[in-house]
This record gives sequence, structure tokens and C-alpha cells, in this order.
Amino acid sequence: MDLETRLAVYRAFWEQAEHTIQEVAHVLQKTFVRGGKLFVAGNGGSAAQADHFVAELVGRFQQKRNARPAVLLGSGLATLTALSNDFGYNRALAFELEALARPGDALLVLTTSGQSANILELLAAARRLGLFSIALTGEKGRNLEADRVVTVPSTATPLIQEVHLQILHTLAERLEGAS
Repeated sequence: MDLETRLAVYRAFWEQAEHTIQEVAHVLQKTFVRGGKLFVAGNGGSAAQADHFVAELVGRFQQKRNARPAVLLGSGLATLTALSNDFGYNRALAFELEALARPGDALLVLTTSGQSANILELLAAARRLGLFSIALTGEKGRNLEADRVVTVPSTATPLIQEVHLQILHTLAERLEGAS
């Protein structure tokens, strides 16, 4: 993909999504202030980005500050493989969320396709638990059932992941000052 195409997608995304990103940051800030936790999940490269985001919240992004309570679902190898073996991979993350989440918590999922069965199960679990849910996705995931769906206008996985990283860094920056 050439640079001009990449930049056009970046511009189109930020022009249409800036307000939504600001709203998501505000909701997450309120979640933390009220004592809630943020659960984050993805598959493959999206799981790596989710892990990166959790590290920035629990540790720091650019400034020294108090830790933010964020949890990467699926990070425990024994738990993930046991749940996958006993209940199927599609339900593993949902089981973990059901065990750990409480009212007032939030869920952020990253899915470039918007069609991963385990992410769909996870979003359904979040709805049952009454969690605020946010989905970062690509064009094919536009209709995900989440409280906020942030759609990158592309079907190219690498490009979607690049924009997702921009979103995560923007959220980390905006959450840096949350009490």
C-alpha cells in the first residue's frame, strides 16, 4: 500500500472519529474514577496491541502517575488453554471476563475483521454483565454489538492495526491525567 493511500485512510478516519475517541476516553476516565477496571482483548496482532495498551495504563504512557486498573484477557497461558480445552476457544475469554468483571467495569476489544467468534462471545458476555463495551475494528466490523464501535475505513489488516495503535496511543495520552 502506498503512502498516499495510507495517509488518506488516516485522514478519513480521524475526521469522522475524533469525537468518538474523545467520548471513549471520557467514559474510560469515569470508569477509573469510580473504581472500575478496563478489560482488553484481541487475537494475534490485536492481542499484542491490547497487551501494549494495558502496559501503558498499568504503568505509564508519558508521565509518572498512579496505575490504571487494566487487565489483558487471555494473558494467562494455563487459564486460556484450560478454558479452551474445557469449553472451546470461542468461550474462553468470555469465561474469564465473567469471573473477573463487576458492574462499573468496561471492555475494549480489538478486531480487524469484526468477525472473530471469541470476540463476538466476549461482547455478548459484556452485554449480559452490563459492562460498557468498545470495539475497535475495520470496515467489516462496522455493525458489531458494542456501546461504541470505532471503525477504521479499510479492509486491509495491517492498515487497520496501524490506526488501532494510533487510537490506543491517543486514549493513553488522554487518560494520562485521569484521577
